[in-house]
Order: sequence, then structure tokens, then C-alpha cells
Amino acid sequence: MHYLWKANDLGSIWIQKDALLQFLRRRLPLGYECEDVSFVAEEGRLYLFLTRPDSDLRQVEALAADLERDLKRIGFSSVRVGWALKEEVPSLPEPSRLYMHPLFWAVLASAIVAFVQLGFWRSLTVCIGGFAGYGVAHFVVARDKTSPSNPLRCRRR
Repeated sequence: MHYLWKANDLGSIWIQKDALLQFLRRRLPLGYECEDVSFVAEEGRLYLFLTRPDSDLRQVEALAADLERDLKRIGFSSVRVGWALKEEVPSLPEPSRLYMHPLFWAVLASAIVAFVQLGFWRSLTVCIGGFAGYGVAHFVVARDKTSPSNPLRCRRR
């Protein structure tokens, strides 16, 4: 969205909202966010809607004063800053998409081919052998990780 800032006989100056948001987001310290910007061209007034973490009010007031000073230097006649506390919403982990991994498709294709070629009972025997091999490897590698005396464990440097 573009805001008409100033117009005269020589032309007009437009402000792009996204560019102004990006400029403000770079100026804010970590934890602070610029949610929205509004502009009233007739008054030359810029409204900033910011969120902040639960921090010291003196720091918030100092940041608002710095922003107002810097934006007035650019040419805005007045700057109003509105604050809201940022809610700390715990982010839910994204569900694992097993079908997105190539290994899943390789195991599925191998299981289908094994079932067709070997039959049910032989395929079941192969799967049991695979699970047993995984269990032994997990036991040898994961057991007693703190002990350097395990000769079967691979050592990484």
C-alpha cells in the first residue's frame, strides 16, 4: 500500500507501507516488533503500532523518543507510538511429515518388493532380522555412552 505524503506543483511524494515497516523493524531491538503503520497525510502524522516484551518502561519510552526523533528528521511532522505487550505463545511443534522423507519411500518400496518376491513369511523373517539388527546396534552404540572403554562403539572426533 502506498500513502500520499506530500504534493506540490513539482509533483508528489508517496510512501510505501511495506518499506516503512521494514525500516522500522530493522531499527527495533530484539524482542520488539512493528505490527502496523498508519499515515494521515493531511496532518503529516505517522502512527506506529509496536509490540514489546515485558521490559522496563524507561527503556520503552527511550526507544519511542528515539523513533520519534529519527522519523521527524525524515520529515514527518508528528509521530505517535502505540504499545502493546507481546504475548509469549508457546509454539507447537510442526507435526512430522514422514511421507516427505525419501527414506520412507525407499523402505516402503523395499517392503513391497520383498513381499512380492519372498512371500509373507520370508518377508516377516527379514523384517524381524532387521529389527533385531537395529536393536543390537542401538544397544552397542547407545549403551553407556560415557564409557570410553566400549570397543564396539564408533568414536567420532
